[in-house]
Amino acid sequence: MVSFIFEYGASLFDSVLAVWFITKFTGKSFDPRNNKIWIPAIAVIFAYSVFSDNYLPGFSILSSAGYLVLHIVYGLLIAWNKKIRVIISAMTWKVGVMLFSAFLVSLGAMIAGENTIVWPGQENVLRYVTLILHKLLLITYCHIVLLIFKGTRDPHFKSSLLTVVFSLISIVGIIAATVISGRSADSAVQVAVFVIAGSFILGTVVLYIFLGQILKLQKEKIEFEFIDSMMRYEHKTYEQASKIWDDARKVRHDMKQHLELIRSHLEKKDPDGCLDYVKTLLPSVEKSPDAVIRSDNKVIDYVINSKLGVRDDIDLLISGSLGDISDIEEPDLVSILGNILDNAIEAIAETERRELELIFYTQNDDRFIICKNSITKSVLTENKMLASTKKNKKRHGLGTKIVKQEAEKYGGLVDYYEETSPTGSLMFCVQVMIPKKTD
Repeated sequence: MVSFIFEYGASLFDSVLAVWFITKFTGKSFDPRNNKIWIPAIAVIFAYSVFSDNYLPGFSILSSAGYLVLHIVYGLLIAWNKKIRVIISAMTWKVGVMLFSAFLVSLGAMIAGENTIVWPGQENVLRYVTLILHKLLLITYCHIVLLIFKGTRDPHFKSSLLTVVFSLISIVGIIAATVISGRSADSAVQVAVFVIAGSFILGTVVLYIFLGQILKLQKEKIEFEFIDSMMRYEHKTYEQASKIWDDARKVRHDMKQHLELIRSHLEKKDPDGCLDYVKTLLPSVEKSPDAVIRSDNKVIDYVINSKLGVRDDIDLLISGSLGDISDIEEPDLVSILGNILDNAIEAIAETERRELELIFYTQNDDRFIICKNSITKSVLTENKMLASTKKNKKRHGLGTKIVKQEAEKYGGLVDYYEETSPTGSLMFCVQVMIPKKTD
């Protein structure tokens, strides 16, 4: 029973670690929403290992070739555009498994004077301890390879390095325990060996869990700081642009008076005075964005005009009104509408027919902002959680999070759906609902 647990447990561990290593090496995710096959891949590889152990025992070339094929197939399924990395990761994994297996067989032979004492299927303490050592060696080997591959640019480099150092210390300790186990048949010594090996393994597992939680907190902190910096930047940009926009509106409002004064200079045959006066008007006029919309809300005017005022390649439709939005802070409205439009503009850049529709309306004191943009293919079918598909995920995909965060600040909701426009285009739609604040 003990041998059964150790042997099949070791096979399952190898299957999990191989999939983990290939996934990490190719830079892919374990999130089931983006990688749906890593769990089935583990099951298939484990099933093959059981078959191999029973029908292809020992260091069979056929068995090794089967493992290599399965690993490459999994890698290609998750990272077809990284074929070289997939092959390198599969080969690197297999080389590590074979090297450490050969090393431990030699170590067992040196300690016990018998070549087969640590071979699969042997029921002795030395076999069990060397199995544990083999897995710890593989874990350390994988971390070292990933460290070399990513280098010090990896923000988790220090944590990974600490993991490797601790694992190496554990390896030395288990090797010592292995030597003791092979040289003594005393049952008390054998129990002590198990306790020592188990302590090192438990310590390593605890360290991995602890570091995993630290890395998760670090990631959340970095993401929060980046979102906060983006929002601060947007607020600052809004304040600056709002002043420019107000100046432009003032200039337009006073245009009649400006024209009267210009005419007065011309009637007096004072071209120099006229030119000087025109020059004083140019800076504010040149800074003002092209007007796509003019409403009674300067925030909505600024955001729409600044982002769409120079776009004559978009079929734009704007309708409706939000009514009273005095309870929504202006910088927050900029963040919501600005990020919605940024995502829409980026999406329609890939479409042949660039359609964008903005709808504002109020229902039962709930304010709704709906933005619809044309897309080439369904987004929600393959990416329901709207995870970023860009390489730099730390800098992309945060727009949707900011919109959700700002809407929830006012007790609102964000919803995504798709529909077909009257022209036949597939449209991606985002709907933001912000309830009216009641006293």
